[in-house]
Amino acid sequence: MCQSTRALDFDALIAQIRDGWEWTSYDLKPYATKARSLSQQIKVALRFSIHDGVSDVQIIHELLLQLGIKVMQARWSQFVPGHEGEKLRVYQLDQDHWQRVTAVLSRRQMKRSGIAETGSPRSFDVVSSAGDLLIVAQVELLTEAMGYGAETVLALYQGLDEQLRAETLARVSEEVRSVIRQGFGTEPLLLFQQKNSRVNQPDF
Repeated sequence: MCQSTRALDFDALIAQIRDGWEWTSYDLKPYATKARSLSQQIKVALRFSIHDGVSDVQIIHELLLQLGIKVMQARWSQFVPGHEGEKLRVYQLDQDHWQRVTAVLSRRQMKRSGIAETGSPRSFDVVSSAGDLLIVAQVELLTEAMGYGAETVLALYQGLDEQLRAETLARVSEEVRSVIRQGFGTEPLLLFQQKNSRVNQPDF
């Protein structure tokens, strides 16, 4: 979770959502108000512009998607406590999508635990820093996510900050890169090209 989403105090919100909580636009108002106050930071960190034309629901649901959490409309209701008689959309976690994402993450954690317990060498080259290790972990995660479909790959990739996206994109396979490029348009390709140009610059 990046610094911008931490500042929104999303931990409590995500915990409720994972526990089966259902919500309406009124429940998201406090989070959206805070997000609007941090609009510049969010735009820089997450490349998501918040303005008057974006609803509270759109803001929070987009930020949740950046974290790999997809939501869905559960139903319409006119019986929401405190708003009886008003027809409101009621939302909930998309459980199918969440299970696919968590399955990838669980497999990744099990693999890491097995390595730690057995002391077996990693399946990737020795890396030189914690930052490199994080990148390699993301590459492996996205590669495994391919088995769960493009939507899962895109959700996981979208949750990375901009710098990590560029570094990860430079190391994933062409198959994964193609999925990301199709899902996000030209921006990932530009990041990849910028990363490659830096790598290929001669040393003086």
